[in-house]
Amino acid sequence: MAKPKKQKSEEELERRRVARREKYNRIKNNPELYATEQEKKRQNYLNRKESKQIKIINEMSPRDQRIQRRKWKESAKKYYKKKVSQKIIETVTVREVDSEDVQGNISADPLKEAVKEKESNPSNTELKLIKKIKTLKMQHRKQKQSCMLLVNRYKARIRVLQRQIFKLSRKTSNDIETTENKEKDKKQLFDELLNEQITQKFATTTSRKEKRAITNLIDGKKFKHFKVSTDLRKVCLRQRLKKKKMRV
Repeated sequence: MAKPKKQKSEEELERRRVARREKYNRIKNNPELYATEQEKKRQNYLNRKESKQIKIINEMSPRDQRIQRRKWKESAKKYYKKKVSQKIIETVTVREVDSEDVQGNISADPLKEAVKEKESNPSNTELKLIKKIKTLKMQHRKQKQSCMLLVNRYKARIRVLQRQIFKLSRKTSNDIETTENKEKDKKQLFDELLNEQITQKFATTTSRKEKRAITNLIDGKKFKHFKVSTDLRKVCLRQRLKKKKMRV
């Protein structure tokens, strides 16, 4: 039977923690011991990595990766807070030192302080130059504002002109379409009227000479696009069929 482990008291654990901290501080203050300690830690890490006790984040599962990244974030936050607190402590100590210096300077010679104030105060020429620089800066700002206003006005004017051009282009396109449609309608009406008149004339005439004259005119090149010849052929065929029926 294995002996049960004795539970150590909290005082003993705290004493050991304090002893470890003191030992680590001693090692950290000595550069040689600190270098050897870091080398030991590095070798221990490499041995654990070779024996696959430590996994790289690429070898971990997605759940383990999330846990590891959370740990890294928490440690980074702690480190940042520690640095901020150190900076605050440093600034407070610097202010305390400055206040002590000021209190020590109160008991100094007043004549020396007057000389220092004169040296620190700028001369008249320097003041004039500073005023000129300020006026030039103000002028530059005003010019910049006026230029920006002009640019915005021109941009607005360009937008208005673009809209007007778009409207005019739409109107012109619509007018062109309407004129083209009107011309097409006129041509169709003319073709229909001409076709009707010629077919009526051809149907009413009885002499073969007049019919041949009409057909010769229609077969010409000028009348081909009026589509009159096809209608006349239909009329001729109808008349021939009627004559054949009458003979029978």
